[in-house]
Amino acid sequence: MDEHSLKGIDLNLLVVFAIVMREGSTTAAASQLCLTQSAVSQSLRRLRLALGDELFVRDGKGISPTPWALALYRHISPSLASIGDAIRQSDRFDPATESRRFRIRFKSNLASCIAPRLMKRVQGIAPGISVQFSTGDADVTTLLDKDDCDLVISVVGTRLQPWHREHRFSEVPIVSIFDGKRLGIKPPISRKMYLTLPHLLGPRALAGESFIDALMARYDLTRPQVIITNDYAAYPLYLKKLDAIANCPLHLAHSFAEVTDLTISATPFNEPALYQYGMIWHARNDRDAGHGWLRDLCIGIVDELDSASGVQKHRALA
Repeated sequence: MDEHSLKGIDLNLLVVFAIVMREGSTTAAASQLCLTQSAVSQSLRRLRLALGDELFVRDGKGISPTPWALALYRHISPSLASIGDAIRQSDRFDPATESRRFRIRFKSNLASCIAPRLMKRVQGIAPGISVQFSTGDADVTTLLDKDDCDLVISVVGTRLQPWHREHRFSEVPIVSIFDGKRLGIKPPISRKMYLTLPHLLGPRALAGESFIDALMARYDLTRPQVIITNDYAAYPLYLKKLDAIANCPLHLAHSFAEVTDLTISATPFNEPALYQYGMIWHARNDRDAGHGWLRDLCIGIVDELDSASGVQKHRALA
């Protein structure tokens, strides 16, 4: 394609020309374009000057296209239709027929409760869609800017730029989880027992980023013995074998309880520790219909988690 041949031509004039050709009159074209007849006539006048052809001549019935105009219309009509299809296609996404891969980055302790549910939903409604999950605490905005992932689900509070977007989910209480049957502990766990059992922690807690540590500091309390692991998904395995307790967001605890008989309890404090997370994405994907579908799917999954853990959530906040 020689783009230089289009220099100086307003392509909107070709749209007006095509509609006049299709409708057979400037009056009908003006109605289709929501313009005045004078504005349509002025557009045709500009196009005549640019192309060096009269385009339309008057006859007893109105206007008739010149032979050159007829040839031009045959050439540009399919192209204009293709452009229109391309624009409309960007607003359409049919998960049942699309073939596409999405990349989602999770903060480690969120993957276990969201990724399996999300993948199950995708498998049921979008057989051609694949999702690549990764976890970690890298600079999420850099990942988005470099297009290394499509969506990040992480704790809120990240410094975002104007070209980043964020959807915040509802705050979730942090609860305690342990093998209540084996330990002989019924919820709610007492503060004495809470401070007796070793605590299972992720590595970030040692860096002073623990919600529970901040809460305990208000009561001048310190944790008992701690057990460190960077694999949050392994919490149930540890808790089934060790006399220990873990603290985690309610959604994650509820996911663990679904596949084990671990016990969920409110933490033994007068106020809850709250955990808020959300989705972050780059503004370049705002109008991507597939990306919007994925975001809506994630929002629906979190809504399901809220609903499924409603009883425990109410108790944890009581």
